[in-house]
Amino acid sequence: GLAFVAACSVAAFLYFESRVDAILTARQAVIVDSEIRFLQLLDREEGRQALVRTIARRLLLSNDDFAIHALIDAKGNYLAGDVDWPDGIVADGKWQPIETNARKKGADVNGFGRALTLFDGAKVLVGRDHSAQLSVQSALIEALLTALAVLIVVAAGMGIFLNRLVLSRIDAIATTARRIIAGDMHERIVVRGQDSEFDRLSGVLNTMLD
Repeated sequence: GLAFVAACSVAAFLYFESRVDAILTARQAVIVDSEIRFLQLLDREEGRQALVRTIARRLLLSNDDFAIHALIDAKGNYLAGDVDWPDGIVADGKWQPIETNARKKGADVNGFGRALTLFDGAKVLVGRDHSAQLSVQSALIEALLTALAVLIVVAAGMGIFLNRLVLSRIDAIATTARRIIAGDMHERIVVRGQDSEFDRLSGVLNTMLD
């Protein structure tokens, strides 16, 4: 019973973890898509300098969502952003992995995002660092593991309690049976009125002795 409960809990944990990963990825993809489409529209309607200023202002905000931005012109010159333009990335608007470096700290940046080619050949990149998603997953995993540990402890405690309860009923029946065998024919097995298997067995034995 305990092994079954543990196996079911682990299976549920693995399924939930995979669903959380899929949901977080889908959410990030929608947010990034909206942002990059806005930047594309801004560039077309208000010009390149407006796009550069908007990205620069975005970088000044608290980066709790671990956003990734980069903008280069048609010749590859860097215009704005917080990460180097990733080598080999295709600016086709598709959701894809990002591997690059932070421009200020030089630290490795790994995530997912979209890159688009603008009307004049310039390219813009918007993404999210994977560490944000990993932080959420780690917190969820810790919570789920704690819940699993509590469940196993509770299941083990219930198993021990039920085992002792069963053994006590068996001992009571065995003790009474030994007294009857020793010659005390007035002895009867106690029926607790719980309509359990033990009560039915006790009733049958008591009937045989009457």
